Amino acid sequence: MSFSFSIQAPEPPIVGEVFDGIDYWDIQCDKELSFDDPWPEGTQMLFRDGISARGIEITYENDEIQVRILTLSSPSDYELAFCFLDSIASCLDQEFINPEGEEEPYSFSIDQLRERYNQEWIQETNSYGLNFIKKMLDEEHQYVNLIGYRRDFYIGKRLYQELLDDGPYEELQERVIAKMIEVQSVDNESYFPAQILLLKKDREGDSENSSQEEESNPEKMISFSVVAPGIGYLIAKVKYIALYQENQSPLFIRLEDFRKLIPISSWSYVDECQFILEPIDEMDWHSFLETVEPFIVDPIADSE
Repeated sequence: MSFSFSIQAPEPPIVGEVFDGIDYWDIQCDKELSFDDPWPEGTQMLFRDGISARGIEITYENDEIQVRILTLSSPSDYELAFCFLDSIASCLDQEFINPEGEEEPYSFSIDQLRERYNQEWIQETNSYGLNFIKKMLDEEHQYVNLIGYRRDFYIGKRLYQELLDDGPYEELQERVIAKMIEVQSVDNESYFPAQILLLKKDREGDSENSSQEEESNPEKMISFSVVAPGIGYLIAKVKYIALYQENQSPLFIRLEDFRKLIPISSWSYVDECQFILEPIDEMDWHSFLETVEPFIVDPIADSE
């Protein structure tokens, strides 16, 4: 769920001029932008690290710039979107800002934008997202996945209940958003984001030629991440952990077994599915590999 505003742009604004019209110095983009160039076609995700919960999407296509705000965004995300709308409209000398759902564009100033789409509207819009999460979990969905500017965020019954129990219900929305910001802000230097790797379930066939097709169909793929000693990790949602062995093939273990076998003090959830893993000492690694030996699986055979 989201809400969008669009501005007519027969000619794209210059990137640097758009940023010059915004007071924030800490805006980042998921793609490289050249300040001297016209705003590029396609979609860019912009955010303020440690402040944004989801970031905002800016899309330029068909002579129009669209600014999209995702549900359960932080107040800073909404304000960032409004600042970009203000600056883009100024750069293009455009008076018309067209909100989503309006058949005809109409003119209003940025002050009117904030008056019309105020804190009450932000709270109500985010409430739709929170109610959607509750509805999905009540319908026995395992979790709800919300995209973020750096990584996905997962919330299921366990995390929802934890956040619900942590204070008044009226502040639940703020606690969910704070948790999303926390997940986006995990220190990548202390906890390396373990890459999600994919393995075909089918042992036969040319994996190189079919990789793109297979990756678009998760049911045909097995997800895993590699873990080695001496490194702290952020482990994403995967099915298996591949344990590093020097000069040997890795040992595969189911994720749930891995979490049961490592000391409880060595890991902690950051959301419903993802968790941080403290570094395992090199000396302890070899004994750990012996401990997990009864739980080693062939991931392809195990998934059949």
